[in-house]
Amino acid sequence: MNLQERKIALIHWLTEVEDEELLEQVESLQQNSLSLPSKIEQLLEMSAKTPAADCIAHTSIKDLLRKA
Repeated sequence: MNLQERKIALIHWLTEVEDEELLEQVESLQQNSLSLPSKIEQLLEMSAKTPAADCIAHTSIKDLLRKA
């Protein structure tokens, strides 16, 4: 069975699950598999707390190279 077939089989199985506890375990697995490294999470938290007035506007690398 290739990767796509395995994904489809899992989707079909998941649509038939009636056990609330099992669904919570699957959700936990999903959340844990998407976790970021702690340093990146810390940077994102710092960024979210920073007032917009103190932030630097995003620019493209082409703009930066033109200024150099």
